[in-house]
Amino acid sequence: YFRNSVNAGETKYNALGVYVALDADIDMASVDWSVNIGDDCNATFDGIFDGKNFTIYNLTATETAKKADGYICTGLFGAIYGNAVVKNLTIENVTINAPYAGNNVAAVVGFAYNAAGSIENVKVTGVNINAPNATGVGAIVGYDYNGSSLKVVNCEVDGSAIEGKSYVGGLVGYASSKIALNKNTVENVSVTATGSVGAIAGIMLAGGSADGNTVKNVAL
Repeated sequence: YFRNSVNAGETKYNALGVYVALDADIDMASVDWSVNIGDDCNATFDGIFDGKNFTIYNLTATETAKKADGYICTGLFGAIYGNAVVKNLTIENVTINAPYAGNNVAAVVGFAYNAAGSIENVKVTGVNINAPNATGVGAIVGYDYNGSSLKVVNCEVDGSAIEGKSYVGGLVGYASSKIALNKNTVENVSVTATGSVGAIAGIMLAGGSADGNTVKNVAL
């Protein structure tokens, strides 16, 4: 219901500053997630999503058709905008299947558009991302666009396999010129791409920053 409301543009659920929180763990094994929160990169989530340290399990997101504009926007959140915040959340056992050419694929946020908020205290484990034709692929954020000071802080990626075409990273795929990646951990992860690949970011534009991050046992 929350996803559908955001995608319909209902401001009660997606307006700037709206606060949404989990109050229990959620097992999504039986949920069809071929449509994501902010699925078409136009109806974005602009509020605050607080996981309250609960866990979302067994999420499978599969793109079933190629989108005309090429913006895949696949993940728990397909797209966020502005001062949106995603925090205090664990996502465990995630499979992302995005076979088509395009961009913006991640377990947490596929596309951060003009994002000046934060993704903080988010852990993803047991993630398998299969996006061999996609650009901008990562575990936490696929593509950070337009350099509006997004902060990715105290996030953790563990025991995961991430595959994309280019700009593919263990944490963030495409990192813009104002992003800040601080105090994150990437470990026991394989990252595969044909071009522009990294343990933290597939590419970071000049002006972006990365401080105090930890990388352990990452295969590129």
